[in-house]
Amino acid sequence: MYVYMRAMRSTHFEMRNTVLVSVFLASFWCTLCLAEYEALDHFHIEVSRANLREGDSYNVTCWTDSLAALNQLCGAGGVQRLYMQASRTNLTVSILNDTTIYHEMPSAQPMHGRAFGYECLCNGASIVSTFFPVGVRLQVVDFSCRFEDAKFPALFNCSFSRPPMSDTVDATANYTLQHDGRTVACQPVGQGLRMQCIGRLNNFQKAFNFTLRLHDQLGEHSQRFQLRREQMIVLERPGADFNVTSLNSSSICLEWSAKRSTNHIGYTIVWSKLLLNDNINNASVLWTDVKQATNRESVCLYRLPHPYQNYTIELQRRYNYSGAHLSPSFVYSFYTLPERPARPPRVWPNGYHIDPRQPNELHIYWQPLPQLEHNGPGFTYNVTVHRSSDPNRIIPAKVAVDSNEAVISDLELNSDSFTIVVRSQNSLGSSLNSSRIRIPWLLAPRRARRVPKNLDTGRRMRHLTWDPPEEQMLLSSYTVYWCSWNITDHTRCNEGLAIESAEVERCSQCQYEPPAGLLIDAYKWAVSANYDGRDAFGSGGMSWLEWYHRPLMTAVVQSDHVHNIQGIIALIILGGFIYFLVRKVRYMSNIKVDLPEGLQSVTPALTTVGQELPLLTTHMQQEQQQREERQEEHDQQTNLNARIHYPPVLYANFRPLDTLVPAQPQDYVRISKRAADLANPSGYICMQPTQPVKVTGYVSLP
Repeated sequence: MYVYMRAMRSTHFEMRNTVLVSVFLASFWCTLCLAEYEALDHFHIEVSRANLREGDSYNVTCWTDSLAALNQLCGAGGVQRLYMQASRTNLTVSILNDTTIYHEMPSAQPMHGRAFGYECLCNGASIVSTFFPVGVRLQVVDFSCRFEDAKFPALFNCSFSRPPMSDTVDATANYTLQHDGRTVACQPVGQGLRMQCIGRLNNFQKAFNFTLRLHDQLGEHSQRFQLRREQMIVLERPGADFNVTSLNSSSICLEWSAKRSTNHIGYTIVWSKLLLNDNINNASVLWTDVKQATNRESVCLYRLPHPYQNYTIELQRRYNYSGAHLSPSFVYSFYTLPERPARPPRVWPNGYHIDPRQPNELHIYWQPLPQLEHNGPGFTYNVTVHRSSDPNRIIPAKVAVDSNEAVISDLELNSDSFTIVVRSQNSLGSSLNSSRIRIPWLLAPRRARRVPKNLDTGRRMRHLTWDPPEEQMLLSSYTVYWCSWNITDHTRCNEGLAIESAEVERCSQCQYEPPAGLLIDAYKWAVSANYDGRDAFGSGGMSWLEWYHRPLMTAVVQSDHVHNIQGIIALIILGGFIYFLVRKVRYMSNIKVDLPEGLQSVTPALTTVGQELPLLTTHMQQEQQQREERQEEHDQQTNLNARIHYPPVLYANFRPLDTLVPAQPQDYVRISKRAADLANPSGYICMQPTQPVKVTGYVSLP
């Protein structure tokens, strides 16, 4: 008992000592912490200016009012250990004295109050920090105001772009505009930074003063503007109650009301007069100055290039001052009056073709006029036929006119020379001038000797080649023609597109390479031979490529012997393969296996089958004989099978017995090789019953 009490006293003494030591250590550390916190209270950081805005300069100062606190936190280094950071980036600081450092910022950037701050640190530990906002500054450079030229009081509309970071720095900021003692609120316009302020003007002035104010968390910031009347006014749209005073095929004059012209006495007005047609240069037309009369204004436009064309003009005006606003546009569209076409289509001297199979049919080709030169409705071409011996008399002929060619039928070309006259025509009449094509009197054989031969584009279709005509005396040059295919008839040119041409000098091995980017197989091609003017007969006309599928005036298709041989070899190989394939199929289709009835109903334990399939001959008589022999053998085997008892097979699902039953012996059959005697004819399987070893005992059913 004594020993137990002594041990208890010892344990209690140790516990008391432990508690005392813990309390002492806790008190010591708390004293140190309190001392450190007391030292932090002696450090300060402050900004040199309040309500900073973009562009302001300022200083951030970190200082302490206790040198002992500085030495306690920073050690022996003192103020040399102090430094500053912004967004965890060390800043350049200057030492003011033994207890103060500062950082200079020459130009402030706009930022939110908690987005950017400064820290004062020592030995890697933050001592004190500060956060403050920097507001945006009004530096509007696109301030603009306007008011309509109307009776006063008039509404003014001013707009400007707010600073880019205004919403980020302070989403509650708003703007107001003051004029003549009245203040109006400004509202956003669209999705961008544009703001709009709408107010009222009481009277006309030579200059207008505006004060724009920004209201945010930092207070109020303003910017002043002064605009002249010329900068603000939007003149009335011209063309009010207009009427056309003059209109012909090349000019127009307009007149309209101008009741407010007296409002602008003493001011110079500048006009913008435009012709909006893209295919006409404004420098080619002539505008008159706008004439002003009593409450009326007028203008004329001359030198319009094409009759019966739609023109669109635009008129605007403004004060003659930099930055003045243009008035709303007056836009007017009109048609000039029609007149007969100014010229006929251009033709080629040899721009005709005679079909050798239809010697009384003549094809004439020309360059169609562009739509701008039609000069009126109902545009077409007028084609007449004249004998050279009587040029004033028109020969009645069947003429089918298209946009770039005419087909003249029922014309006896071998009887005389002819002149084809082509004019442009619209609803007002035909062109005064005409284009003429002379068709010389040539018999068909001689005409064929005066056209180029064997037109071809080559295998790679890179250039056009041809052979010179048979008659080359006084031959001077060639003309190459091409046109786009007609979509529905490739023997004709596209009616909506012009026929192009090029000249080629006389040559013995003639070829023409199309311009870059021109696909030769996308166009129809023709060539005509040009003879010297001293020649009494002239050309035989145009020779078209692939016009006929025959040697005369058509491309000759050159055969490729290598490709022909390859094709023949491929056909021979393919024919041989098909022949052997057919024989193989016929052979396999005659293969037949005859099995005795009931063989499928027996499941032997082990079965070895030796079969020998009969060979077939290609002669039908032998096949018939073999079929008869097989039928006879089949009948004999059927009789044999009738004597054999096959155990029945149960084709159904059943539930196994709950008790064990004795296994029953089964008869097995042995399939022997084919017998060679009469009892077992050749080609059949002989089945002999065998007696297996009897199985005793029981088996478990699954």
